[in-house]
Amino acid sequence: MPALGIAALLLVVGIISLFVREATRLASLGLFVAAIVAAIASAIVIVPAGHAGVPVLFGKVQNFHLSEGMHLINPLVQVTALSVRTEEYTMSSATREGRIKGDDSIRVLTSDGLEMPLDVTILYKLSPSDAPWIYRNIGPNFEAKIIRPAARTAIREAASNLTAQEAYSLKRKELAEDSQGLPRTPDRQSPRPA
Repeated sequence: MPALGIAALLLVVGIISLFVREATRLASLGLFVAAIVAAIASAIVIVPAGHAGVPVLFGKVQNFHLSEGMHLINPLVQVTALSVRTEEYTMSSATREGRIKGDDSIRVLTSDGLEMPLDVTILYKLSPSDAPWIYRNIGPNFEAKIIRPAARTAIREAASNLTAQEAYSLKRKELAEDSQGLPRTPDRQSPRPA
């Protein structure tokens, strides 16, 4: 976007200098060429590997995503990159582990009435086709708004069916499998356009 403003300024200065003197024609031609190069540069966007670009025009999120690589776009469009790699989110009692400092372990109530802390790591991945919807309806910090609360709820529900001994030893794998009830795609209020 700033490159577009610079291009417009250079173009105006170039046109004005055309009419000032004959000697400035070469300088004005240089400014004119620089303005064209700046305008073209403002229309190119590069989406990094492992990301989906979400185009936003005048505050309106567009209903498509840009895949990784170079794209020629409207110079007025702003593109926000969201990671589509497999990401991990750790909730742990260890002070320096995970994104939230301090004890972020999940406290669960087992079927035998004991409260126990669980350290958990969740793996998740954003689908590129869902990136515009997520950005529009949840925002770029969807991890804190969706992933963390949904994971905590799913783990609490799964652990509530087990005793403390089962959760830590006998049925640990079962607890992990039961916790995989996290939503795969967001519930949409309206269907996604084709």
